[in-house]
Amino acid sequence: MKYLLVVFAMFMNTFMQAQQVAEKGSWILGIGSEAGIYSNEVTTNVFGFEETYTDTAGAFFFPLSVEYCVLNRLSVGTQLRLGKYVDDEDYEDNNTGVWNFSVAYHFLKKERNDLYARIAFGPANLRIENNRSDATGEWRGGHFGVGLGYRHYFGKTVGVHLYVQNGAYTLRQESLSVGNLIIDPDLARWDMVLRGPELGFGLNVKF
Repeated sequence: MKYLLVVFAMFMNTFMQAQQVAEKGSWILGIGSEAGIYSNEVTTNVFGFEETYTDTAGAFFFPLSVEYCVLNRLSVGTQLRLGKYVDDEDYEDNNTGVWNFSVAYHFLKKERNDLYARIAFGPANLRIENNRSDATGEWRGGHFGVGLGYRHYFGKTVGVHLYVQNGAYTLRQESLSVGNLIIDPDLARWDMVLRGPELGFGLNVKF
């Protein structure tokens, strides 16, 4: 009987250790690609006349992420997302960047599988260059997102991830110029609020 109890205890200890795919003190590095489709609420104010309309926009990101497990089920991290902003103006060159801080709670942590929920927030910026009118604008603001992610590891270190979230961006126009003419934002400005789903996938390394 004592022998069976010892064997059972050893089995349970091994099983519990196998569950910890992201143990306290471990690091997770990630690289991948993301895409989002947004409802873009634009508010214009030109010489005191304000108008609001909604259109559709998109974005492609190439994120680099670092995550640290402060507890067995809780991790914090940061993510740099650089990419392209897309709208219906095909003659524009648009660049965007987001720097996230994140907190994640891990629901499922098996030997090779990790299911988690994450909250992300941080600063965001957008630069649009219109090649037809020679206009350049810059917007700055913030980002907030809530989503679910799943990681699968092929061994103890290397794996893949899939992530989906609802993202929101509030961007305020900082500058606008047409050629050498600088337009005062107090006289004419275009502010944006973007909301929509985002889907990402990529590779991750755990150590």
